[in-house]
Amino acid sequence: MSPLLQDLRVSLRQLVRNPRTSFVIVLCATLAIGLNSAIFNVVHAFVLRAPAVASPNELVRLYSSFPGFDYASLSYPDYADLRERSTAAFSELAAYGIRPVNLSVDGETEQVAGILATGNYFAALGVAAARGRVFTADDDRVRGGHPVAVIGDRLWQSRFGAAADVVGRKLLLNGQPFTVIGVVPPEFAGTIPGLVMDLWVPMQMQPAFMPSDADLLERRGSGWLSTFGRLAPGVSAAQAQASLDLAVAELKEAYRGDEEWSVAVHPGVSQVPPNVGVALEASSVLILVLVFCVLLIACANVASLLLARAEARRKEISIRLAMGAGRARLVRQLLTESGVLALLGGIVGTLLAVGAGRVFPALVPSFGIPVVVDVTPDATVYLFTLVVTLATGCLFGLVPALQASRPDLVTALKGEAAPRGGRRRMTLRQALVAFQVAVSVLLLVGAGLFIRSLQRERQVDPGYAMENLLLGSLDPSLYGYDKARGRLFFDELREEVASLPGVRAVTVGEIVPLTFSNSQQWGIEVEGYEPARGERMNPDYNVVGGDYFATLGIPLVEGRPFAAGDDAEGRPVIVVNRAMAERYWGGEALGRRVRLGGEWREVVGIAENVKVRSLRDEAQPYLYVPLGQVWKPAQELHVRTAGDPLAAVAAVRAALAGIDPDVPLLNVRTFAQHAEGSLFLSQMGARLIGLFGGLALLLATIGLFGLLTHAVVRRTREIGIRMSLGARGGDVFAQLLREGLKLTAIGLVAGLGAALAASRFLGSLLYGLSGADPATLTAVTAVLLASAVAAIAVPALKATRIDPVVALRYE
Repeated sequence: MSPLLQDLRVSLRQLVRNPRTSFVIVLCATLAIGLNSAIFNVVHAFVLRAPAVASPNELVRLYSSFPGFDYASLSYPDYADLRERSTAAFSELAAYGIRPVNLSVDGETEQVAGILATGNYFAALGVAAARGRVFTADDDRVRGGHPVAVIGDRLWQSRFGAAADVVGRKLLLNGQPFTVIGVVPPEFAGTIPGLVMDLWVPMQMQPAFMPSDADLLERRGSGWLSTFGRLAPGVSAAQAQASLDLAVAELKEAYRGDEEWSVAVHPGVSQVPPNVGVALEASSVLILVLVFCVLLIACANVASLLLARAEARRKEISIRLAMGAGRARLVRQLLTESGVLALLGGIVGTLLAVGAGRVFPALVPSFGIPVVVDVTPDATVYLFTLVVTLATGCLFGLVPALQASRPDLVTALKGEAAPRGGRRRMTLRQALVAFQVAVSVLLLVGAGLFIRSLQRERQVDPGYAMENLLLGSLDPSLYGYDKARGRLFFDELREEVASLPGVRAVTVGEIVPLTFSNSQQWGIEVEGYEPARGERMNPDYNVVGGDYFATLGIPLVEGRPFAAGDDAEGRPVIVVNRAMAERYWGGEALGRRVRLGGEWREVVGIAENVKVRSLRDEAQPYLYVPLGQVWKPAQELHVRTAGDPLAAVAAVRAALAGIDPDVPLLNVRTFAQHAEGSLFLSQMGARLIGLFGGLALLLATIGLFGLLTHAVVRRTREIGIRMSLGARGGDVFAQLLREGLKLTAIGLVAGLGAALAASRFLGSLLYGLSGADPATLTAVTAVLLASAVAAIAVPALKATRIDPVVALRYE
């Protein structure tokens, strides 16, 4: 340990002796290591971290498949039949559905993510309670018989103050009383990576939990359950698939006729479908590669700075060698110095990563379900950071150490420059700077493309007016309202809110456009239309109240909107969008009929196409059904105001309280805030790659500045001789500018070539432009050249002020 401690003492003295250089090196290491650690932390939370369950390799997921849908959910009757018919393949087959829940504790109500799960859910996962107990199959036998709940550790901490007597406490879920029977361990938060579930309720409590869909457990055609199983001992996934195929064949014969339907087995337990998982993995690899590029730039920058510092220490190193120090001993000393610098950068970088992990959840929208994002770093993330720190120290320290430990002893001890060796080291530093520029260009082009794509996406006309529109969720059925009372409730609410000052229009709608989870579809039959073989006729739909089209500003192409007479006693009607009218009737849709849920409805209006799921959507068939004829109590209140919508929140809540103070208005936000959720992925892509590109440009600029500064110091005598022989300051400036721009041009050309080669992989992620967008390439070139000129100008101007008399005495 004695030599190691000695090396550490020398390293610390060098750090203090060269504070500016050491600060720049630590800063570069901090930015690169911290960025890598922060990004890996997010990727690990959403992609790599396995759920805290027992023997995860024994768990598999089940997905229903039919034409147009490869990874659909199962209905409860289908799940129950498969469970009974596959007992030999699975020791447990469980299912669950995620729903937003109105949770009331001590009079305070909030929305949380709740799970309706079969009684064997926890047994299948191998999860036990940290306090109390989890529910079992015995709690899930009688319909509505066991109003019990298991809560998550986060909810126990936040709403119950980590009370030791939480077991047995009462809470209201969607207005219904439930009893807490247990708390799950903090490491278990559900089976969706990165997301925290707050509570679990037995499946047979579904009618009380969701009173508006009291018959959901009997509806075979309603797929809403995520299903997973634990393989029986000795049974492989292929054998389980064979067993399921036999069971599915029996179910098809009994219930589905010749309908194309199957159930597939996939490894793992995460609810993320395989196609989404593949996309997440590909995006994660891309992001990790990009952030690793930033790390390489930082290493190249630091290596360049260490080469410059080694040049200044040539005489010191030569004296050590002349006095008998071995080269290996010097390399170890220099690597120790690099390791100390990297370790300091790693420590600060880790703090940055922890801070980023706390900020990231606030950037994630709810996507329609009020889940909590958890990206708290764990031991794996800290181990990754340590490995990256050590690798970074070796990466940027090894080459300078090898170069510095091989000086020309004679010239170094005489204090003279070594042109040959110096040129070789300068060539290496130039290559490092050119590499930094090339990678910077690659990242900047990517950032520019994503930013331009986001700008074009924001410019898309969605087909409705987003400005001055307030949204809020409410469901009167959770508080005792039946169909008749509920419709009167919504009519009265619309009248009261419409009478408020500054309110221009009011309506309700089951689905808000641009909702991430908007996958509500309805199988239809079109009178006079013969579908092609395998064609699925199940367009998206929305159940809306009166004045819906006027409130959102959706124009009608033909016909009329819904009127007061479109109620339970009126003629069944629908409004379709232009795309649906053109697909089935060549645009002549008025008066035609569509069969929904066994009932024929007449088309009374054709609405213009709007963006439904995202701003990138192509127009697809869509239909609107009046709330007066189809009872859907979970609605979104839409309030169009003359000014700031948030200024009307208090008045809207007061109007609601005047009708029924027990019905809360939750998830209040503006439509503009809601729409940002649909742009989340595009925004994150632009922000992340923009951050990578900005850091890369900063590091490359520092590298170019350091290279030219060191070149001026090394060539002081040469510049002095030239100026004494008549060279002007402008000539010296121009020469150094040419040398710097030559390196910049080499890196620029290489980076643009790499960006054009990579652009074909980015095409599917961009909206409205190609990967070889001329405006982006031109802007990146201009920014890089401007940064290069700024970095070169400072040392070049310093060179023009060299005193020839002083310079000639330099050596």
